[in-house]
Amino acid sequence: MHSASSPKLPGHDGFTSALASRGLRAEDICFRSHMQHVMHAEEVLVVRDPEVAKLLADETRRKILLLLRVTEMTPQQLAKLLGKNVSSITHHLSMLERRGLVRVARVEVRRNLVVKWYRAAAKRIIVSYELAEGLVPGSEHIAKHVEEGARRAAEALVQIGAKLDEQELAEAAQLIRHMYLAMREVYERYVTRCIKCDDPWGREMLLKVLMAVSLYRRKGFLKAVERLAQLLGDAVD
Repeated sequence: MHSASSPKLPGHDGFTSALASRGLRAEDICFRSHMQHVMHAEEVLVVRDPEVAKLLADETRRKILLLLRVTEMTPQQLAKLLGKNVSSITHHLSMLERRGLVRVARVEVRRNLVVKWYRAAAKRIIVSYELAEGLVPGSEHIAKHVEEGARRAAEALVQIGAKLDEQELAEAAQLIRHMYLAMREVYERYVTRCIKCDDPWGREMLLKVLMAVSLYRRKGFLKAVERLAQLLGDAVD
């Protein structure tokens, strides 16, 4: 049974430990106005502009978006939690707002001071598979990042007992990249559709099932799965 202790932020780079060190409670960050945020935020935002995608390469901006996906926050609150100065956070928020990744949710006036509350433009912000595949001019750096990630993923296969030589590792990396991009494409296609399902868990289940069916119908994807299974041998049940 789960304890009734303070809930944690979504796991990401030690955010939970930062709460105590900054004198903040998890419920103040995660769950204050959570349902209000969920009802008013867009469901999904797909980033198709490579210049916008570049903003997500910055760790601080990623952390800001992670927090603002959950609840509305002021620059002062973000600065305190992330251990940054307010001017730095304000600069990041300005860049994200200009590119449509965050919005001003409300404005308050406190003792003649204007306080802005920000939130993420959507509950999910994903980079389009077209950028990840390098299909859009200017997205080459994103495609390179995906390729490097596939290489590291292939190298990590030894941790589950896979025995691959250098040539097989290179082939495994290409197979992983192919499968990853196919899954990203299918995910993007279905997650952006307005599928009516009142239960969020049911909707997530439906999304996963539709992805599985779509990928099953792709001969290239199945061949990649089969070949990777051959390379892995008994390392995967």
